Amino acid sequence: MAFVAEYISKEDIKKYDIINRVDQCLAKYHYNPQKPYQIKWLDWVIDRQRDIWLIFVCSPHLPDPRDGYTGEEIWLLYYKGREIELDIRRIYDETTSKYFTENPFKVKYKFQSVNSDIGDISIDELYKILNEALSEYGSGGIENREYIPKGHEVVTFLHD
Repeated sequence: MAFVAEYISKEDIKKYDIINRVDQCLAKYHYNPQKPYQIKWLDWVIDRQRDIWLIFVCSPHLPDPRDGYTGEEIWLLYYKGREIELDIRRIYDETTSKYFTENPFKVKYKFQSVNSDIGDISIDELYKILNEALSEYGSGGIENREYIPKGHEVVTFLHD
């Protein structure tokens, strides 16, 4: 089985303790916990057969939010029973698409860092999983499929 983009079901929210995991990560970056109305919109990419999922958490702001964002884009990867916090940034440049009407719609992600222990997982193994997951996530997961069909997206994952 491969990754699929979907809204996170109530059962999966409970099974993986998603609210707690995401809220802990949000608190680390000075965000408030999720509101009840936000929970129904949580989405991810998941490979159920291999028990792997990836969820976008936040784009942290500077200590004074009026000063803007740090540039980081924080994601949680669940792999081999381990929660791994990552900084993976979407690249916006002359080689990526700007309008939903573009076909193909070109998306580019750049791996920046691992912000937690990855144990015995090799960095190459991590890159392989992230490439698969981000290829399915595309420009914005299940929420953007209304605007950009999966077949129209071309995703590039960059790393060292």
